[in-house]
Amino acid sequence: MAALGLSDADVVAFDLAAAAAAADGDISSNTAAAELASALQGAEALIICTSGVPQIKYSSLIGVIAGKLVGRKNMPSFTWKKGERPEEIDWLGQKLQIDAAKAAGVKQVILISSMGGTDPSHFLNTMGDQGNILQWKRKAEQYLISSGLSYTIIHPGG
Repeated sequence: MAALGLSDADVVAFDLAAAAAAADGDISSNTAAAELASALQGAEALIICTSGVPQIKYSSLIGVIAGKLVGRKNMPSFTWKKGERPEEIDWLGQKLQIDAAKAAGVKQVILISSMGGTDPSHFLNTMGDQGNILQWKRKAEQYLISSGLSYTIIHPGG
């Protein structure tokens, strides 16, 4: 497999949040997912590096600053944008990408996931009103493993 550079003409705009919201398990009835499968025709590999992104609750910073003043360690609070919770992006969105790759005959899927997916008590699962981001990422990993596609899963961590 040779690495190729991409031009703007090679990039496909895809609203993952909208596609995930419309997910019902059948990619043929999901217009956005079907468009992605069509765009992937002829591709040898798909790299999935999508992730829900928690949004800080700015009002929680008052407690963080006050805690610093009195020697306490307070953590900020987080939330998720509507339609971008981990279940929607890290599970349903990644499932749609895997299904589209399979439908298009993609030979290799590379999934950039995260460390800690097998630990339900990992602190990242508590971010954003119990978003359980690592558990949803792990569910997508398990789906990829059982998909029959050739795959590589990368667990970056810091």
